[in-house]
Amino acid sequence: MLDYKILLVEDDYTAAFIITKNLKLKGYDKVYHAGESNEAIKLFNEHEIEIVLMDIQLPGEINGIELASKLKEIKEVPIIYVTANTITSEYEHLLKSNPYGFLSKPIKINDLVVAMDISIERHRLYKSIQQSEVRLKLATQVLELLNQAEEADDVISDILFIIKECMSFRTVGISLASEDSLQYIIDESINEENFNNIYEVLALISKNEEIECHKTKGGSSHISNLPNGIILKDSVEYVENLNMLFVPLSAYKKDVGVLFIASNNADVFDEKTIQFVERISNSIGLTITRKQSAKKNKNDLERIKELEDIINKSPIVAFELDLSNNNKIVSVSDSIRNFNLEPSQILNKNINTLLTPEKLNEFNQTVAKMQTPGEIKSMTFQVFAENKTYWADSFFWIDEHKEHTIKGVFHDVSKRYSAEKSLKDSQDFLNQILTHLQASIFVIDHKKEAIIEANDHAADLMEMSIEEILNSKCCDLICLSKTHDDSICSSMSNIFNVESEIYTGSGTKKIVRKSVIEILYNGKPHHVIVMFDITSEKKEAMSLANTRRLEAIGQLAAGVAHEINTPTQYIGDNITFLSESMGGLVKFFNDVNLNCPQTCGSAQKIKDLYQEGDLEYLLREIPIALEQSNEGIARVSEIILAMKKFSHPGSSEKTLTNINEMIDNTLVVTRNQWKYFAEVEKLYDNDLPMVPCFPADLNQAFLNIIVNAAQAIEPLKDQEGFKGVITIKTYQEDNNAVIEIQDNGTGIKKEDRPKIFEPFFTTKDIGKGTGQGLSIVYSILNDKHKGSLDFISATGKGTIFTIKLPMDLS
Repeated sequence: MLDYKILLVEDDYTAAFIITKNLKLKGYDKVYHAGESNEAIKLFNEHEIEIVLMDIQLPGEINGIELASKLKEIKEVPIIYVTANTITSEYEHLLKSNPYGFLSKPIKINDLVVAMDISIERHRLYKSIQQSEVRLKLATQVLELLNQAEEADDVISDILFIIKECMSFRTVGISLASEDSLQYIIDESINEENFNNIYEVLALISKNEEIECHKTKGGSSHISNLPNGIILKDSVEYVENLNMLFVPLSAYKKDVGVLFIASNNADVFDEKTIQFVERISNSIGLTITRKQSAKKNKNDLERIKELEDIINKSPIVAFELDLSNNNKIVSVSDSIRNFNLEPSQILNKNINTLLTPEKLNEFNQTVAKMQTPGEIKSMTFQVFAENKTYWADSFFWIDEHKEHTIKGVFHDVSKRYSAEKSLKDSQDFLNQILTHLQASIFVIDHKKEAIIEANDHAADLMEMSIEEILNSKCCDLICLSKTHDDSICSSMSNIFNVESEIYTGSGTKKIVRKSVIEILYNGKPHHVIVMFDITSEKKEAMSLANTRRLEAIGQLAAGVAHEINTPTQYIGDNITFLSESMGGLVKFFNDVNLNCPQTCGSAQKIKDLYQEGDLEYLLREIPIALEQSNEGIARVSEIILAMKKFSHPGSSEKTLTNINEMIDNTLVVTRNQWKYFAEVEKLYDNDLPMVPCFPADLNQAFLNIIVNAAQAIEPLKDQEGFKGVITIKTYQEDNNAVIEIQDNGTGIKKEDRPKIFEPFFTTKDIGKGTGQGLSIVYSILNDKHKGSLDFISATGKGTIFTIKLPMDLS
């Protein structure tokens, strides 16, 4: 064996070089040199050293003998001392370290090689003896555990632990053939819940041609060289070169399970080890079989006893009738006492002892129709005993072995009957509530996309009969949209209070508030859809919104009129000037026309008429007047267009809108509210995409916030050096359009900030505010647009309102 991994611990680097060189000349290539103890321990751990050549005198705190003891604590390997020292005072310590040899320097390489080979062989024999002792101890412990245990399950885990510890395996497990998973496993690195049936594992491995699988004489499968990346079922992953052994647990020529062993060390599975494990497996298999048989017999006896006890104590009453003897009760179980009756009270009496005349007639008719023995019939009847009434369910049949005999059972269902009656009463109560709530209810089988139940209100809502509704597909009637893109049937999630549109049988569009709840109906998943018709409510809300918008326009009317009046005034003045100027021009041309035939040769005469009509002034001022008039008309048109856009009632669906233009229109409408004491600074993102929104409602929100900003600035207008500024900024943040409206006004008091979005809260004087402005704004942005409205305020410094609107059209 020339492939030893040799650790040479020598502080004399010259001597170490010579020894290493000579060993390599002899064919020993794996020689690792350390000059002191720490380096030696490091190399020992890194390279799985098999033999150590140790100098006794080493630099540092410990000598070679002490270092040898530390290495043996890590792993037992042969150690040969190689030193120039004579054995004197260190002799006793040297013996305690259990060396395999001692060589004095200078060393002859042949002597060293002989000493090494003898040490390795001695160590191998020592380990073999150790393994034999371990196997003997293991076999003794396993047999003792198997013999002492009443059931195999009680000791299997202990046996596996002993096998693992004694044999130094990585993983040990057992799978019984009667189960569907690996029941017992000893390995901290594997999760028992994720480990599947060992038979499936073996089948999976055997299909991989790259894996070497060797069958032993004992029937075991030895798997070696399992490559990295092979993943067994349920993601149990194994490292490269993991060796596995599958040993059948056999008894009486029948496999009862599999013993599974895995190790990273390929040398573990030598022939002796496999033979030993197979013998242990045979003992385990035989014991498991015997224990299972004994357990089954014991369980069978216990079951028979339990069944007898159940029959004796069961609330089910067994009875037997003789049809040939006037339906006489010839046998009844003691459990009749559950009905407050003694067996003696009804034995040898007619069945009418238990049944009312009506039920007796039903029973006789049912028996008369029974032809086949074993055919089971059922009936519910009342039992009267001790002034108490019981309800019972019965099942009876013609006896296959006795002629004219009926056998059967019945049991007390009074509680169930009472519960069913209570349930029916509750259902009636709920139906009354739902009827008065005018809730339209549909039950949907989402797999079939079919409406299977509907109430009268549903029929009224859909303007259809219930039969017409039940013959329709749910997507044809009650999808969330006309296009069926978001069908109830395609969605498994619950929905609560969602507003949507539906189309009735006559094609009328209605607005409903819809909730969808997933339930179990007849044991299968269904959806219950509850709808409330809010068409009238939405129309009233839309009318109220338009009224509020018109109220806002009305409040701004004076300012808007003033804004229109100014350009109108100078348009009127300019038109008056142009009318007067037209008279001068007409007179000049008339004079020229009348005098030209006589004075056409006189340029002086024309010049005199030009100066007399002051045409130079008119030609200079008329273009200016026309330009001013055009500007005035454009300003009036701008104001009127802004008012038109602002007052437009809008639509019931979001539309893509230019937010910057919308703010500009609102500024035009509100200009008279702020122009005398504030300036507007516009910081628009010109690349801001079109935003899906309800324009009319959003105009209302912008107007309220801008007017509030102006009203917050106005009290400060007379302060020396103060300049009011309203800054409006737009930009995109993630998937939101953001609008910031900032003023440098009085700000909001700290105690008022939590309440500003509450309805009817206002800090303004009576007659100047209703307290609904910001409440309406909050509802428009948060509820209707699913956006957000936040603010930051500092008293005396101003306020910033931040609006975020989702860019997603949905």
